[in-house]
Amino acid sequence: MIKRIILILIGLLLLGYIGYTAWQRPALPHGAQPCRGVEVSLHIPEGTAAFMSEADVLREIERMQIKTEGTPLEQIDVYQIEQKLKENPIFSTAEVYLSTSTQFLHVDLEQKEALYLVLPDGEHPYYVTRERGFIPAQPNYTIYVPVVSGRVKLADALGRIYDLEECLRQDPDYRDYFGQCYVDRDGAITLVPRALGPKILLGHSTQWQGMLDKLRAFEREVSGRRGRNAFEYLKLQFEGQVVAKSRFTPEKSPEANI
Repeated sequence: MIKRIILILIGLLLLGYIGYTAWQRPALPHGAQPCRGVEVSLHIPEGTAAFMSEADVLREIERMQIKTEGTPLEQIDVYQIEQKLKENPIFSTAEVYLSTSTQFLHVDLEQKEALYLVLPDGEHPYYVTRERGFIPAQPNYTIYVPVVSGRVKLADALGRIYDLEECLRQDPDYRDYFGQCYVDRDGAITLVPRALGPKILLGHSTQWQGMLDKLRAFEREVSGRRGRNAFEYLKLQFEGQVVAKSRFTPEKSPEANI
């Protein structure tokens, strides 16, 4: 008898819970289609790392405090979601639309192509893009690209340094050789290799291709015999010559014209 009473009480509790949850969940208007979820399509330029994943985009939409799943399609503020995503400087285009056939909210995004990261002294870092624009760096979304640091002015980052980086990208020998470009207080440029090798001092010259050709010839004729790590630095800004400092040269003769 007691067991039967307990079973009846459990049944009543279950019925009460079902009724409560049904009362708490607002009924959809007659004929309304509820959103089944969000589908994100991210288009990343070839050879470029992604700043954000699809999961990151979904989290960004959640931060907008706009409910999607289960909400009637006609009540979802598509325009607001699209405008918020367009405000993100990472994306070049953002399109948001609803599909009544699938009942999904579709988010179509195209990421800008970031070429290098600029770390200017005392200023906020930013990425320079293919279109000679820039993206303010965000601590949550970073990618691995070459670094430009030092006394870097925005005009230089989008001008002569962009031209230098483009020249390096087009050169099969040096496309991935240098990891850092440093600009000193006088505006002179130094390239630092990713691994072993001498620093390359370019000075104020902008004859990028000519200096790379000199470097190539030097490595073929000299570094090939002595090794890339035999020199502390190479100065390429002087016409017709390479000034090299050996790591093993006596102090009384710190540089040699080669």
